[in-house]
Amino acid sequence: MSERNSVFVFKGPTIEEFREAAQQAAEELGGRIAWDVNPAPMEANLLTSHNDRVHAAYVNYWPEDYLFSLAIGKRLAIPWINIRIQEGSLWDFSLYEGENNLDNFSTWPEYWNDDADWIATQRGRPEALARAWNIDRASIENYMRSWRPEDDGGGSVRFALRGKAYPADRHEYGDIWQMADFLRALGAHDPNWNEPHSIPRHLELPPSQPAGRGRRRRKAWWKFW
Repeated sequence: MSERNSVFVFKGPTIEEFREAAQQAAEELGGRIAWDVNPAPMEANLLTSHNDRVHAAYVNYWPEDYLFSLAIGKRLAIPWINIRIQEGSLWDFSLYEGENNLDNFSTWPEYWNDDADWIATQRGRPEALARAWNIDRASIENYMRSWRPEDDGGGSVRFALRGKAYPADRHEYGDIWQMADFLRALGAHDPNWNEPHSIPRHLELPPSQPAGRGRRRRKAWWKFW
């Protein structure tokens, strides 16, 4: 199965403010969080990690994960970002301030669409992220580069961009887990259930569409290496 991964990162609130907003967001969607009930990590519907005023979360619902995170961002009026691994082939992100989309980036936008105008919207603007996140542009701009796919002549794709974005990174361009290096550059801890900072939560949200054909549920199996 192709690797898919989605993490939401929020910048600015205290842990108490984030907790209250998450509770209210769940209630707004007709659900609830049992914040102090910590199930076995693999059974958790919400995994959180906190590093001062940067909070990361995996939400084991689809597509309610976005609606839940949007409700948190709107309630707190803060910058937040959804970082995703797509189809085991690339990683990308969408950046928001409250409910407003500020920027989008993809390491390989051509994977989805060859339209030049649309691809231009997925190139990312490092200055927009640096300003929203209040960090040095130089600390994140190297991640926001197209991997430059090329046909290897045998029907497979290789990437012209090689090496690491920054010397301390664990993963190179062309590796989907470069996403984890980018996450750390934003000051976030990975909500990895094998890590001491990962906290499993009990979250219930009603489905936004009936169960059945086309309905997908994900288990909280994600792990960053």
